[in-house]
Amino acid sequence: MMEDIEVLYAMMSFGIYGMFMIFYFIFIFGMLTFQYICIWKIFVKAGVEGWKSLIPVYNLIVAFKFIGLSPYWLFVYLGMMIPFINFIAMFGAIALNVIYYIYLGKAFNKDTGFIVGLVLVPGVFQAILAFDKKSVYALNKEEKQVAVENV
Repeated sequence: MMEDIEVLYAMMSFGIYGMFMIFYFIFIFGMLTFQYICIWKIFVKAGVEGWKSLIPVYNLIVAFKFIGLSPYWLFVYLGMMIPFINFIAMFGAIALNVIYYIYLGKAFNKDTGFIVGLVLVPGVFQAILAFDKKSVYALNKEEKQVAVENV
C-alpha cells in the first residue's frame, strides 16, 4: 500500500515537471521568435532585406556592414571555436558585443542612455528600436565607409 502511494507521488512529480518543461520551452520559443522579429524589423529599417537577418553568420556580416563595422570583426566570434584560444576570444566577443550595440545605437541616432540600455538589456532595447516609429536609420554611405575605416 505504501509503495503505491510513493509510485503515485513519483508519477505526479514527473507530470508536474513535464508540464513545467513544456511551458518553459513554449516561453523560450516565443521569446526567440520575438527576437527574430525585432532583428528583422531593425534590418528593414536599415534598408536591408529582412530575410538576411535569419541566416546565421551572414546576418552578422550584414549587420556589421550597415552599422559601420568591418565584417572582419566576425573572426573574433569564430576564434571562440578554436581550442585553447577560445577562452581569450570569449573576452573579445564580450567586448565586440558592447562595440556592436554602441554602433547600432549610433546608427539609429540614439542618445547615450539608450545605448547603455542596449548594452545592458539588449532584448528590451532592440524591441524598442524595432517597434519605435521615431527610430530611423541615420547612416549614409559616406558615414558607413568612414566608420569602417576607423575600426
